[in-house]
Amino acid sequence: MRIEDFVADRIINLCNKQHITMYRLAQISGLKQSTISNIMKRGTLPNLITLEKICIGFGITMSQFFQEKEECLNLTAQQKEIINIWIDLDEEKRELFYNILLGMKNSG
Repeated sequence: MRIEDFVADRIINLCNKQHITMYRLAQISGLKQSTISNIMKRGTLPNLITLEKICIGFGITMSQFFQEKEECLNLTAQQKEIINIWIDLDEEKRELFYNILLGMKNSG
């Protein structure tokens, strides 16, 4: 399988798994819809920055994106809820949320 096909298939799989559309993926990843469309329809291979934004939109790491087994993506209901909350936040609120979590981690 070509890497371009793997990336497109993986994006489709993750969108289906998280119940989001390609349009929503573009919104939450901060990318233009045409960028997502080029990856999906034209087989364009995204650069690392674009792929990182897609992964952030999904709430996963690039390492998780390329894992063949999805065992790491089997999250608890609470973890899924946190990711869904994250997805719905704008960039400023994500930064605040992240900093709160870091503060909690570092204080304990």
